Amino acid sequence: MMLTFPFSADLREKIRWLMLLRVIVAIVLVGSLIVIQLSATPSVSVRPLMGLVLFIIVLTIGYQAALKRTSRLDILVFVQVVGDLLFETGLVAITGGVTSPFAVTYNFSILTACILLYRRFGFISAALASTLYILLVALQYLRLLPFAGPPLIWDPRDFYVIFLNVFAFFLVAFMGSYLAERLRKTSENLEARDSSYRSLQQFHQNVVESVPSGIVAANEEGVIFSANRSALDILSRGKADVVDKPLRTILGEAAGRLIARAAVNHTGQAHREEEVVATGDGRRIICGMSCCPLVDGEGRRSGWILVFQDITETRRLEGRMRRREHLALIGEMSAAMAHEIRNPLGSLSGSVQVLRESKALDEDERRLMEIVVREADRLNEIVSAFLAYARPKPPSLAPVDLGRVIEETVTLLRRSGAGDRGLNVVTEVEPRCIGAADEGQLRQVFWNLAMNAVQAMPEGGTLTFRAGKSGGGGQAAPAELAVEVSDTGMGVAPEALGKVFLPFFTTKERGSGLGLAIVYRIIEAHHGRIELESRQGGGTTVRLHLPVAAGIETPSGAPGIEGSRLR
Repeated sequence: MMLTFPFSADLREKIRWLMLLRVIVAIVLVGSLIVIQLSATPSVSVRPLMGLVLFIIVLTIGYQAALKRTSRLDILVFVQVVGDLLFETGLVAITGGVTSPFAVTYNFSILTACILLYRRFGFISAALASTLYILLVALQYLRLLPFAGPPLIWDPRDFYVIFLNVFAFFLVAFMGSYLAERLRKTSENLEARDSSYRSLQQFHQNVVESVPSGIVAANEEGVIFSANRSALDILSRGKADVVDKPLRTILGEAAGRLIARAAVNHTGQAHREEEVVATGDGRRIICGMSCCPLVDGEGRRSGWILVFQDITETRRLEGRMRRREHLALIGEMSAAMAHEIRNPLGSLSGSVQVLRESKALDEDERRLMEIVVREADRLNEIVSAFLAYARPKPPSLAPVDLGRVIEETVTLLRRSGAGDRGLNVVTEVEPRCIGAADEGQLRQVFWNLAMNAVQAMPEGGTLTFRAGKSGGGGQAAPAELAVEVSDTGMGVAPEALGKVFLPFFTTKERGSGLGLAIVYRIIEAHHGRIELESRQGGGTTVRLHLPVAAGIETPSGAPGIEGSRLR
């Protein structure tokens, strides 16, 4: 049975080298022999030698053709070894038979079999070489090879030469096969270790690529030479935009501070900082990052590793939680104060109204009394609004058609005389836009937002209501209703954007600062979200996100204002 080799590509390359080496050795040996024969006196025929060279060339051409067609490379190698043994037998026969110095060339074929076909075929080739060699000598003694020189006369020393050559053949086979087996096992062990190393390396690479945090590695000078997939996704950059770039350019000055601090602290402890980083698509995100030394196998520092995460959403949620706690604290504290103010205020207002009816008052005193009553009523309205903010009534959720509520709000707004100041109201609401809400509180939200927008446009402008469904309805993006109330007014200054929903914060001369605070509390009670976008001198947009009325079938004739879909 022939051996089957798993590394066919490697064996195929060895066969090519074997064919090339065979031609070179044959030409050198036979060529030098031809030169010696031609210079000898008397000269001998060189035709047998030329025939051997031609024999090798023809065999090599045949081997090359077979190499392109066969997949059993072990058989092809064995055929070549047999061909080489026949060539060597011819060379020995031409150069004197038992006295030929070229009997040693048999060992080349035996070593070839040992190296390429291992132990079994090494001994087979040694036995075949011994058989051919003994057969050649026997034919020479029987005088059946006239071209092998003069007939030999039996000499015990010739028997000893034959024995030494045959012994050498098997000794070479033994040593060659032993070394070839050791080499094969070593190669297999190295291949197994290399495969294990590659698997471990791939595992480590998969772990690094699968970590949701961004990981970048930089050299001692702070130049990035590696970045995992999460780092590229967080930064919205390609690998070419990150690798070979300074850390400070990609992750900001915080990266430089972290490296400087880690270089001073030799404990290897990771340090953490936060930095606003510009992404490849123009966004600005908050990155929380930490740094630690990159240590090689000998414990020497060879660079730096920075691990970072996008914590923008986390910081936004923390800000909402702080604002909610702040508003709750203000509400609880102020509700008691409002009650304490309201009671004496009612007594004060009633007393002033009684005094105002006195006939002993002159015109100026009566006018002052009217001012006191009017301001007391205004103060009572503020206190009432503040109580509504501080102790809001829990919403009574029911299916509400947003289109109808917006339409009624617009109608009240027009009847209030706002249209007389050049106000243009535009509504773009999807039909049958049903949400789960308290209709009364939702009406108050729209009214407060509309009045705030009108007051922001004293010279007139455009007030736009948009409403529609957003989100795909899946777990990642649940379906919800989105409402936009936008104006073309003065906008909000950047330093005031974070304060607009705080109670008593207002930029108007006579505003109470409770309108948007009440809107915030109502939307929060509805488990919704509110967002604000504004540019000073470029208008303001307030976005409300409310849950859809789940499980409620919309009547086919439900009212709604037709318009373009919310974008």
